[in-house]
Amino acid sequence: MIAFDTPKNIKKLITENLYMIVCENKEKAVAVLEKVDIVDTAYIYGSIIHLNVGARQDVADALTTALKSANIPCKQVELIKPSLEDVFVSLIEKQESGL
Repeated sequence: MIAFDTPKNIKKLITENLYMIVCENKEKAVAVLEKVDIVDTAYIYGSIIHLNVGARQDVADALTTALKSANIPCKQVELIKPSLEDVFVSLIEKQESGL
């Protein structure tokens, strides 16, 4: 079992900053974003992309620039609060990396 608590308390387990990106060609965008130094993880979350950028702040411009340089139009980049799925992904990654 990864975590057992109320949804509110489970969401507190993720301390990293998460960004949401709306753009076309999500698969290509994730491939580009995974190569950007400030991005710890990038994954498709339904019709959008979620990014974990660790403790880094104010990275929206850098993310937009990376996508623009790969000819991927970006409609929206926004700092978000984690969903339960985001927390689950983060905890699984930490467990797999031994943290």
